[in-house]
Amino acid sequence: MVLLHVKRHDREFLFETSVAEKADNVARQLVELFNLRLKIGRLAEQAEQLAKHGPSKKPDFQGLPDDMKDLTLDEEKVEWVKPDNYKPDPTARRTGAAPEDSVAQVILKTVSEAKESTSNDLVSKKTLTTRALLQNALDGLKGAIMIAYPEGLPEYDPVRQILDDTEVLEGAVGGRMCTIT
Repeated sequence: MVLLHVKRHDREFLFETSVAEKADNVARQLVELFNLRLKIGRLAEQAEQLAKHGPSKKPDFQGLPDDMKDLTLDEEKVEWVKPDNYKPDPTARRTGAAPEDSVAQVILKTVSEAKESTSNDLVSKKTLTTRALLQNALDGLKGAIMIAYPEGLPEYDPVRQILDDTEVLEGAVGGRMCTIT
């Protein structure tokens, strides 16, 4: 067995492989793990905002105050009703319609666990990063979000885009993924 310490910028993890494994296969596995760690990080960040401030506003409404009266956009009249458990988003990107506090706590706890699975601290603890560990974290986040929003999230919500693999990473901070050609 060979233990690889993978580092890129401020991100690092440990990976175990066999001496007999082909270098191409190992490289592909490492790229997959690296990209999955990035995806979990983005999802955890967005899920935390979802738990605190609810789903994303429509792109045309992001940045606008929640309580604008008589707002018309593209002939679509928008009437604002203050939702239950309203928690305004200081960035004005989310609706403020946060889930109930108990459900939000489930999401936040799952976010914390997911962040632990991608933490650089695993290296100092000599804990290996495996596909199963990362998939478990991803599945946990997805499950917590489905509990909070069984009807689903709007297609423009970053959480849904990450889960559906439809997010646009080009130009995004921290959005660079590894590829093998």
